[in-house]
Amino acid sequence: PMQTGDFKGKEGENLVIYTPDAKESRCLMLGLGKFESISVDSLRRAYSQAIRFCHRKKIKSVNLILPDLRKALTETDQTKGIAEGIFLTNYR
Repeated sequence: PMQTGDFKGKEGENLVIYTPDAKESRCLMLGLGKFESISVDSLRRAYSQAIRFCHRKKIKSVNLILPDLRKALTETDQTKGIAEGIFLTNYR
């Protein structure tokens, strides 16, 4: 997807890749924007979008592969942004 230009990784951009022969039938890629612009807020927005996608598709469980952002944010800030995006959006 990156090589074809279908997904550039811009903040707010998402791409679903369907993988019928893999253990997981689909993979949602989240655009986080430029590395130097990644923040707690941008992670919160990205993971909130992911949860809204799951709600629309009625997905009940997910596996996450978290990016290595240690050069941009502390592990505490990464965890805060991701957890807030997931839990605040999922709160009912």
